[in-house]
Amino acid sequence: MLRTLYKMTRLRGPALIALLSACAAAASMAGCRGDRSGKPPREFLIDMDDQQRWNPQSRSDFFADGRTMRRPMPHTVPFGRTDVDPGAFEGQSWAEHVRIQRASLLKDSPQEAFGTAAGIDPLRAWIGLDEADAAERFVRHIPIQVTTELLRRGQERFNIFCAACHGYQGEGGGIRDNVGYGGLVGRRWSYAVPSFHGPENPVTGQNEDPMKYRDPSRYTGRDGYLYYVAMNGVRAAPSAPGEDPKPLMPGYSHALSSEDGWAIVAYIRALQLSRDASIDDVPPGPREMLNANRRALGGDQ
Repeated sequence: MLRTLYKMTRLRGPALIALLSACAAAASMAGCRGDRSGKPPREFLIDMDDQQRWNPQSRSDFFADGRTMRRPMPHTVPFGRTDVDPGAFEGQSWAEHVRIQRASLLKDSPQEAFGTAAGIDPLRAWIGLDEADAAERFVRHIPIQVTTELLRRGQERFNIFCAACHGYQGEGGGIRDNVGYGGLVGRRWSYAVPSFHGPENPVTGQNEDPMKYRDPSRYTGRDGYLYYVAMNGVRAAPSAPGEDPKPLMPGYSHALSSEDGWAIVAYIRALQLSRDASIDDVPPGPREMLNANRRALGGDQ
């Protein structure tokens, strides 16, 4: 020990300071074990703990388009969407769903991916929709095959993501005569959630434009527009230059695949047809079942 102290006394200048600092650091680290302190922790390696963040649907001057929510780069495919051998996973519904989803992702089709016509920028398709040529920005009809399975998928997705505001029958939502109607969330909104039906909504009792969401010569009546809204939401134009657009409805592209979006559109069309149909339009087998249910409940044919 004496020999060690003797050697330390022979150190001069920076070497002695460095040695004493190392001893002090080691002693302080050893003394921290099991101790508590009200002082803020000392963070020597910050890494990515502190970084900028943005709120969803907000504006950022960092990106050229002003959007904080970024779109995937063109021609990118989500990780994990590998090819599935139908024979190896026969009878498993998830495999078929992944296969269809992967095929949709690999398609180079703006009509199917965005619901917009060729040559239309999807990022700006919602701007100036009151113009006369607005309808030509969106595809007229669903660009994929409509099947019974697609309608069932659309019903499931609609009931999960859309019915909360638009109601399970697409009747909309809001307040009428101080009573809420429609979807659970739609009843509490500050403005009426639009209905997909008309001319008189049997739930709201309000006269509505019967062709607003049906006439393909208008942008609101095109399948591509309904798909575009389901995936991207609705935004109101800024009230003043430089202001952010006001979000009226969120988009669900984070939760819906392209096929899911078109399935919802197909189901909305089915809801519209069912609202206009009568019992005579139902095929004989299902018609008898419906009449039997009515009779069991004490109703008419």
